[in-house]
Parts: sequence; structure tokens; C-alpha cells
Amino acid sequence: MPPSETFLLILIPVLFIGFWCLVLKIISFSGWSRLAKRYSAFARPEGTSYHWQSMRLGLLTRYNRCISFHLGKNGLCIAVFPLFSFGHPPLYFPWPQIRFRKEEAGLFGKVYLYDLGTPHGGRMAVGPRIHQAILRETQNA
Repeated sequence: MPPSETFLLILIPVLFIGFWCLVLKIISFSGWSRLAKRYSAFARPEGTSYHWQSMRLGLLTRYNRCISFHLGKNGLCIAVFPLFSFGHPPLYFPWPQIRFRKEEAGLFGKVYLYDLGTPHGGRMAVGPRIHQAILRETQNA
């Protein structure tokens, strides 16, 4: 292969990966990075895990089918699927830092809004399955 073709074979994947990382980092600025400053997780809690879930963080950012929720006796860990996790370290919230706010009608059913962290944390919206799991866990705590 001439050097120009070899150069392109290397350059195109590097540019794609760089662009992918840039997009993920920009998405994290919608609230995840602010929460990570205070609530970064170093280990997942022992307990029940729910993979391939969806959530909304703030008003605009949606994480569709790429979130894992890990519910333990002391708190909730939220992690993004590794392919999408650049700029999104796992977050851990002790149960006292999670407050149910209200139920809303969504486009595809009910969503449940939670306030995360204090003060000025974030607002998370989840579906009925995760909402019920959080309720079960907080009643057992």
C-alpha cells in the first residue's frame, strides 16, 4: 500500500474515536459531570442490578437502554454501558440523597422524577420498573 492509503487507514479510525469521545463528553456536561464531582462511585453496591435501562437526566438528556442501576442496602449506583461511558463515571447516591418528587405522564407511559443529591443535584426520570425497585429497596432500608 502507498503511504497515503496507510495513513488514511490509521487516520479515519482515530478521527472517528476522537469524535465519539468528544460527543460523549459534551453529553456528560448536561449534568452527569456535575454530579460526578460529588457522587463518583468506586465500587458497585451488593444487591440487585437492572441492566439496559433508560433514564432522563435533567430536562434534555436521555440515556436510552444504556444504563445499569445497582441497588444496594445503602444506596443506588448508576452506570453507563462501557461503550458510552467516556465522561460518565459511575455515580453512587446514598438513599438519603434520593428523593421522589412526582409522577408524570410520559409519551410511552408514566415516568417518575427523583431529585439526586443535595443541594442543587440533578433530576432523574425513570420508568415504572426502576421506580418500583427503588421503592422496595428504600422500604427495606
